[in-house]
Amino acid sequence: MIQNRTLQKITHLICSDNLVHDKIPTSTNYPCFHFETKGQYSLDFYDRISEEELSLLESISPHTALGRYAERLLAAWFTINPNYDLIDFNHQLIENGTTVGEIDFLIWEKINKQAIHLEFALKFYLEYQLNGKEYYIGPKGRDSLSGKTRKLVDHQLKLTKKWKHLMEDQLKKFDFIPQLMLKGYIFYPIEKMDKEAYYVRISEMEKVSQLETNFYVIEKRKDWIYPFHSELRKDPLSYADFKKRINKVGLPTLCYMQTRSENDKLLMIVEDHWPEPSQ
Repeated sequence: MIQNRTLQKITHLICSDNLVHDKIPTSTNYPCFHFETKGQYSLDFYDRISEEELSLLESISPHTALGRYAERLLAAWFTINPNYDLIDFNHQLIENGTTVGEIDFLIWEKINKQAIHLEFALKFYLEYQLNGKEYYIGPKGRDSLSGKTRKLVDHQLKLTKKWKHLMEDQLKKFDFIPQLMLKGYIFYPIEKMDKEAYYVRISEMEKVSQLETNFYVIEKRKDWIYPFHSELRKDPLSYADFKKRINKVGLPTLCYMQTRSENDKLLMIVEDHWPEPSQ
């Protein structure tokens, strides 16, 4: 229903489920948007977005790092959404010349009349089993879901309380409620065929070669946010061309598998040394 590619990405960021972890307090999970009713979202204000406002969304450089790109999409969305005031974005807290923290979003919800301190992250993790226990590691092996959760909960969400004395006077009057949006995907070993997102190491490509599927490579990182758009699936690749395209794009690579008999799947291809960190 939403035709604009950038608005599709934003809607996916807003409406998709948060990644879950037992260390994340349920009370901090966001969004609890006032326009969400019985699992449905009212996005009727999209019809009123002007060309100038759309150009604001689309002026973000595609070369921006993926996490920062997603943050800037949300910042622009809070700017054009009539239900919110974006008080500040990437607000730094500085003590004696040293930055002690950076707050992602400070938002005023107009209808609920609430001030929100919102921390946001877009992450991709792969399940790794060791000694009967599951771990969730980033595709470059450099971070983990547990580590990211610990930083968000123990540090980021406490910034507006712990360091309120460092905030400007006009911000101190707000009683900010800490909230968290942790978005992204969890990828599972290819053997877990009941999942929607999988991964393989590059040397294990034969595990997908026999699947009855069309292969597509999501070449631009900014399209990882919403890799389901039809324009990304115009020209299916043979398995041989699929491997060549992956070698050209580099690793890690996000791919799309369009199957005949099941729901479509996402596939992450990583280096052979994963989960060891990339150099």
